Amino acid sequence: MRISMICLTCFSLSVLLFFGTATAFGENSPSQAKGNYVTWPWQVAVNQSSTPEIQAAASRLSKSLKSKWGSIYKANKNPGCCLWIEVGTWTPNPGEPGYLIVIQPGGALLMSTNTKQLNLAIDRLTKIKRIQGENTMLPVGVITSYPVISEK
Repeated sequence: MRISMICLTCFSLSVLLFFGTATAFGENSPSQAKGNYVTWPWQVAVNQSSTPEIQAAASRLSKSLKSKWGSIYKANKNPGCCLWIEVGTWTPNPGEPGYLIVIQPGGALLMSTNTKQLNLAIDRLTKIKRIQGENTMLPVGVITSYPVISEK
């Protein structure tokens, strides 16, 4: 029951944030041409059994996003309403190492094949984030090191 209430609260806040920031971008805004950016209030989270190297990378991302939470969140599974990091939960074989980031107003998932790819993903997020006043803005959508096969 408590988890349901937390998720409902997070969802409600994300809807408010999404519509609040979506209307802030005018039709001729350069940010609209490159995708919709939303305020990112959520904490960076990892599995509590993550290695110290993964936790250090998550802390670096949290600082880069100027998280008001201060530290990373550790949990047994993705709690939602966060930027959840998974490393090595999938490795294409045959295939190439890489990363996939899915960002929505109410949460995000960053999956990478290894810590090298995790650090590349963090570097990419750090480059594309925007700072607006005291808020960090992230683009809604998919970011990947893999070729994109098709779009809408």
